[in-house]
Amino acid sequence: MPPSNHRDLTSRQCQHCWKGKGLKYPNLKLSACAGCQVATYCSKECQRLAWPAHKDVCKRGQVILQADALLGLSRHPQTRIASLSKLVLKHRSELNKIAVLALDADIDPAHTAESVLWVVLRPARPTSVHTGWTWTPCATDVVPCSLMRPDHRAATEQEKRRLVQRERADGKEVRGVAVLVMQDEETAASTEVMFALPPTMTGLPRGPRRPDWRALLVEMLRSA
Repeated sequence: MPPSNHRDLTSRQCQHCWKGKGLKYPNLKLSACAGCQVATYCSKECQRLAWPAHKDVCKRGQVILQADALLGLSRHPQTRIASLSKLVLKHRSELNKIAVLALDADIDPAHTAESVLWVVLRPARPTSVHTGWTWTPCATDVVPCSLMRPDHRAATEQEKRRLVQRERADGKEVRGVAVLVMQDEETAASTEVMFALPPTMTGLPRGPRRPDWRALLVEMLRSA
């Protein structure tokens, strides 16, 4: 997972007693507040006790939900993932370049085994139902793999091995796999993108002329 100030959909906590899914409570069931659909609780009793502190936040969340419904901006995690996946499909080549630059993978492909690029995005509410979804970055960082949850890291490594096997089956040589995680700030839903690195990479200057990958990301999202 990313640093502790980032939320993760699969490790949500009860917003009253702060029990969270994990090794200590593997069977914990969390239910979202019916009002704001964001805060989660492990029991009706915890929800009742948390209500005085949650009430104002819940009302604001309901206003946002109503506006989102009018504009077609669903807060359902799977809907957000679908939107992020469309963004990736449209800008895959640009995201590949951004990930390589951020991880310095063209300088040393071994960096891809140590870190991933984590981008947290905020959906910009459209001004009408015709303008569609747009995203703006609110946090970007190169995150050491050691900070990922063990199960997430294991799943990522397995997918990387599968990608390498597919590429080699097609007769391609792979020097590494760059991983980019794109996460929705509001729901913590995320999608993971992987890029197989060829033996040689050209067109990425070094030194003072090396592009700023954060600036490239912002420009790409603006054009989207």
